[in-house]
Amino acid sequence: MSRGIGGLTSLQTLDIFSVADNDSSESGGLGELRNLNNLRGHLIIEFKSVEVTFESGAARYLKEKKYLESLFFKFPVQETKGNGKEALECLEPHHYIKAIEVNHYPVIGTEVTAYLLHPSPSHP
Repeated sequence: MSRGIGGLTSLQTLDIFSVADNDSSESGGLGELRNLNNLRGHLIIEFKSVEVTFESGAARYLKEKKYLESLFFKFPVQETKGNGKEALECLEPHHYIKAIEVNHYPVIGTEVTAYLLHPSPSHP
């Protein structure tokens, strides 16, 4: 995603958020999601690589986006290992999310994050 999109704090619609690999100078990374708390509806987060850098403290990039109804995480097909679990842990949504879909999760040597295995009791 382009650097600076995180400054659009009133943004309500964003169909696809692309996360480039660590070598991309054009990408602002996952931190650009932090202040986009007015996003609504459906969001696709597309990883170009599973080797993504996360900000310290395992920030929760989606917890405050209470208007999001569904999430789609798309990992690259060719990758079979990486830090997919760390990515999903940092992207845990609020408890009232209606749907989460994960495509091409890197499975070799990787576990699935707990919120996908054990949905919150507050989920409808």
